[in-house]
This record gives sequence, structure tokens and C-alpha cells, in this order.
Amino acid sequence: MDRQKFEQRCAIKFCVKLGESATVTYDDNVETVRSLVRSDHRTMLGMISSELNLNRFTVHQILTRDLDM
Repeated sequence: MDRQKFEQRCAIKFCVKLGESATVTYDDNVETVRSLVRSDHRTMLGMISSELNLNRFTVHQILTRDLDM
């Protein structure tokens, strides 16, 4: 299993143990990324990634697939 999928599985398991579903957690991340980009259009992928503690690929997917940017 590649590292990215492993990290995502760990994050999902952690959220489930906290009582939150993976879908809700992902929707929360999408909204947070949206608000960060709206507050400063110059925000870079790496900055969002480090601020939210998400890997760059996940942030890229949110920006391109979910937010159509």
C-alpha cells in the first residue's frame, strides 16, 4: 500500500474513533480549504497542506475535484 493511501486510512480511522464519520471530516476539510483560498487567493498548496496537516495530494484533490479550481 502506498504511503498516501496509508495516511488517509489512518486519518479516517482516527476520526471514526473520535465519533466522526470520514465523510463529515472530508466535508469539513473541503470547507476549510475553501475559506483559506477565499481569504487569500495567493495561498499556495504547501501552505494549505501544512496549516491543515493534510498531505499535498489531498489538498490538490480538494482544490481541483471538489472546488473546481
